[in-house]
Amino acid sequence: MENHATFNDALPDYKEYFIKEALKKRFVLDTSVAAKWYYSKGEEDFSNSKLLYNNLHSDNSIFFAPDLLIYEILNIYRLKHELDEEDINKIITELYDLIIILGVNKNTFLKSFAIARNLNISFYDSIYLSLAEDIDAVLITADKKLYGAAKDTFRNTVLLAEFIF
Repeated sequence: MENHATFNDALPDYKEYFIKEALKKRFVLDTSVAAKWYYSKGEEDFSNSKLLYNNLHSDNSIFFAPDLLIYEILNIYRLKHELDEEDINKIITELYDLIIILGVNKNTFLKSFAIARNLNISFYDSIYLSLAEDIDAVLITADKKLYGAAKDTFRNTVLLAEFIF
């Protein structure tokens, strides 16, 4: 008889894994939070931002962001000349390692457009709200204007300054 294992010999316990993942608290992070992790000069809520950053590897939570976060981070940091290309490479790599970055699809765009019009906010901000709603997650933002516009309609929106683990 040949000395080899078949595919079915050692199946991992996927059921347990999926149950564990489903029980995790889900959060969507917007750019106003993530940008503070790497450039804090003149930023408010820096300590809360760092606390959140230090909890990204929590066994009880999972963090998401739309790919828009990467565009916005790069746009902000293009003017921060203290950050060179090597720093930017490390930042982008780390963001992909720490957060589940999701692409935006047609349905999210359409829903986001309606949210933007309804709340009179930027289309960009509405993408974060739409994603949080779609995946039943809490949106964490440091953007007081966004929070003010969304807090009554989107109850799963929390201001970074008020966020408690």
